[in-house]
Amino acid sequence: MRTGRVSKTALKLALIITIVADREDWDEPLPDGAGALSERLLLAADQPMYRAGTIRFMKSWLGRLSTNASRTPYCGAARRRCFMDRAVLDALEHGATQVLVLGAGFATLGLRLAPRFPHVRFFEVDHPATSAAKRRGIDAVGRPANLRQIAADLGESRLRDVLDLAGGWDPQARTAVVAEGLLMYLTPDQTADLFAQLAASIGPGSCVAFSHLLDLASHGAVTLWALRTFGEPWLSSWTHQELPAAIAALGWRVVDQSPEQTGLFEAFAVAEVDR
Repeated sequence: MRTGRVSKTALKLALIITIVADREDWDEPLPDGAGALSERLLLAADQPMYRAGTIRFMKSWLGRLSTNASRTPYCGAARRRCFMDRAVLDALEHGATQVLVLGAGFATLGLRLAPRFPHVRFFEVDHPATSAAKRRGIDAVGRPANLRQIAADLGESRLRDVLDLAGGWDPQARTAVVAEGLLMYLTPDQTADLFAQLAASIGPGSCVAFSHLLDLASHGAVTLWALRTFGEPWLSSWTHQELPAAIAALGWRVVDQSPEQTGLFEAFAVAEVDR
């Protein structure tokens, strides 16, 4: 990502969640409050093309026609958000006392769940520019006492160092980690390093819920060139079949996978440290 620029991907996803939450004809209902909070964070970010007029248009009948024409990516984003929520709630049910959201963007998971689980510490890590834009929204809606934002570029700083300096992080605690829409922007070597750092930073019984691109090569040269031009290139992918062995090679084991579905460009999974 380019230094000093709010992530376009994070903004687009927040807009999609805002739009999907306004519809009753989608495949899977979003978590309560996700749409309204996404809209408030977007408005507070005050970014061109993501202001009140854009949101009003996308909720209008004409905007609905455009979303109907490209329904698959909207459904995919909603399914991804629901999958991550379920994974975290399951981890909390089984005793997790920390939640870490990597590349948090404008995701509302921490804002929604922190008040419900006051005994759990919630941490969000994201690039400084995106984190600052989201901070304005969180301050506007009210920051839960147990939610902490950490502004850090993980391309320049190691996760273990970032967490050590954050204050309040317990490397022995049972933790639920979310890496939603992140791994596709990492090379295989960077992904391996991230999973190694996670394994060294969380306690027994911890898990990571993540999304992954399914087939990098299938998107074509023009799409990949455009992503590079905007400074957010896709760099890695795994098919459903490749994922368990690839994760096992990193010292983790897959314990849940989203079903294989035609038309989606990514899938979701949960893994635990194999120790």
